Amino acid sequence: MSKLEFENGVYKINKKIPFSENIIKKELIDTAFEFAYNMAYGEGFHRDHRSGGSLIRTPEGIFANTFQGKLAELILDDELKKNDIETSGVDLGVFEKGVWDHGDIVANGKNINVKSMAFFSNLFLLECKDWDENGIYLPDGGSSIYDYFVCVRIKPNIKDLFKNGDSDREKMSKILNAQDLYFDIPGVLSHATLKEIIKREYILKKGDKLNQTTMDADNYYIQSGNLKNINLMYKQLKGV
Repeated sequence: MSKLEFENGVYKINKKIPFSENIIKKELIDTAFEFAYNMAYGEGFHRDHRSGGSLIRTPEGIFANTFQGKLAELILDDELKKNDIETSGVDLGVFEKGVWDHGDIVANGKNINVKSMAFFSNLFLLECKDWDENGIYLPDGGSSIYDYFVCVRIKPNIKDLFKNGDSDREKMSKILNAQDLYFDIPGVLSHATLKEIIKREYILKKGDKLNQTTMDADNYYIQSGNLKNINLMYKQLKGV
């Protein structure tokens, strides 16, 4: 695994994977839209900041993050089924405050955490306060262990599409219908590798600069170029 470059007070990514365009099915987009709209503007609730973070998210920011995250789950679930792997499906329940939506899928008895990113992203981040030294997820009372973490990148950048703050359902739906959306899966991270990252202290701290971005929370990281090919996970899940 490669550490980020550090030069003149700025961290830089040196292990990238180019984005590979795969069209996203319209039915997956529609399902994610309905879920995200209810979470941001309807009866649902999503926290307005990240663990350890200080950046407060607006309703449109919550919608964009929720839409991107749920779309990533739906995409992976679809890809797993294409590879003849049974899954638990994607949870589309709209939760109230205090109830966690973990963004996980169970496939052949293995827990998979899905991480969504913009198409230009090449850094997988996990908030330090959410994990102990054994890679156990703490917000769940220290009872969740993920066997795999899968990155799903989406194009275009969803945040850019909805940055005008318009909350009109029909207008927002038209924005999505006016263009094609694409995805790729740059790779997968195993639980064993997560523990190694934690042990080696691959951390971007709050206030550190990553290119033009200032981190708003402490995060463990791994570069996309250090992730394993997704086909390896498919084979392991099928026992090949």
